[in-house]
Amino acid sequence: MRAPVLARWAVAGLVITASLGAGCTAPGDPRGSGASRRFEHTFAQLALAVENDEDEVARRILAGIRARGPRGRDAELVEGYEAILDGRDLARELHFALVVEELDEAGAYRVVLSCSSTAEEPVVLDLPPPTLERLTTWVSPMGSDARDVEHQTVAGFTGGVLPPGGELRIDLGEQRVSLGNALAQRDRWRLTLRSGTSRLGDRTLPLQTPTAETCERVHLAPFLPTEELHPGVLVEYVQRERIAVPPLMERAVRIPPERWNEALELVASIAPELSDERLSTITPALRWLSRSARLGGDPRSWRVVLASADAPSELPQGLDLPSRQLP
Repeated sequence: MRAPVLARWAVAGLVITASLGAGCTAPGDPRGSGASRRFEHTFAQLALAVENDEDEVARRILAGIRARGPRGRDAELVEGYEAILDGRDLARELHFALVVEELDEAGAYRVVLSCSSTAEEPVVLDLPPPTLERLTTWVSPMGSDARDVEHQTVAGFTGGVLPPGGELRIDLGEQRVSLGNALAQRDRWRLTLRSGTSRLGDRTLPLQTPTAETCERVHLAPFLPTEELHPGVLVEYVQRERIAVPPLMERAVRIPPERWNEALELVASIAPELSDERLSTITPALRWLSRSARLGGDPRSWRVVLASADAPSELPQGLDLPSRQLP
């Protein structure tokens, strides 16, 4: 099976933070933590296991330390490390995702953070204000594109209570569309959450840099049909004897985002049959479908990417640099 062509944003994992809540500081290098000589080497191994996300190994080391009856600072370190690991276990039962809610007013919508839990008890979230990032891409009928990035701190973000097996929705603000003369506008949203705490029962546990799934919304020019197109419609047009960029782009922007990877794979399957001139002509559509403008219009670069079995690593991940000039 051909490897997917569409590059996706990488999702960061959980890391150790400097705060455990409830008056505990996160254990770092045991040599500077006050651990006794009796446990110094063992805590060094424990710190390494925690830093490498080897939670099962860390649990076994902790069990060994507890069996030896730690006291004083050693006992505090054990409790601190257990809080980190228990916090990680709880984090695996939490899911964060950005979603878009349509509003009645034309050109307006709301971005919402959906928080869900599979824990059997209510979970109280206490997180500092996150940063909401919006990457907007406009594309013109002639295939030229422009980008802009906005960052904002979500004021008044206080977390909340997740019911057992339920969902908490946090409003991140109303947004508006600014299409202008563009053929289509794509908004991609990313939320950077910061480390905080989660309370489960009578325990306060660290919640270490949780991640939220991104969301995306495409807005079409009012004169375009709203009916979504199958990726094969674009490929059929690409193979015609004569093509033009405006109808090419009209087809590309009407393909639903969840099928962009399929469209790129179909183009990749016919790429060997396309001349450099034809491939150069369709690069505006490829940039739109791949969510990346970094390869530009060079047909040779696109030919290599489309033919590569490791295509995802060839396409740059992350945000494109913004351009303030709108089409």
